[in-house]
Amino acid sequence: MTTALTLKPVPDEEVHLSLDERTVEAAREAAARAGLTLSAWMSHAVESTALYENGLAGIREYEDECGEITQEDRAAAAALIERLSQETDAGGDV
Repeated sequence: MTTALTLKPVPDEEVHLSLDERTVEAAREAAARAGLTLSAWMSHAVESTALYENGLAGIREYEDECGEITQEDRAAAAALIERLSQETDAGGDV
C-alpha cells in the first residue's frame, strides 16, 4: 500500500509523491525525533540528497577534466570536512 504525500518546498509550489507506508512511517518517526513537521523533514531530506548527488556529479566532472583525485587530495578534503564539522558542532558559522 502507498500513501500520497504532498510536499511544499516553497509557498507557491506543491510536489505530489507516492511513498510506501514503511517509508512514510519512518519519515514521520524521524521528523518527530527532529522536532520537525513531516513536510519540513522531507524537504530537508530531499535537499540533502540532491546536494550530495550534485556534489558527486561535480566530482565526476572535475575528474573527467583534470584527472583522478589523488589519495593526498582525499586526505586533505577529509581533514577540511572534519574541521568544518567540528566548527559547526561547536556553534560556529561555516
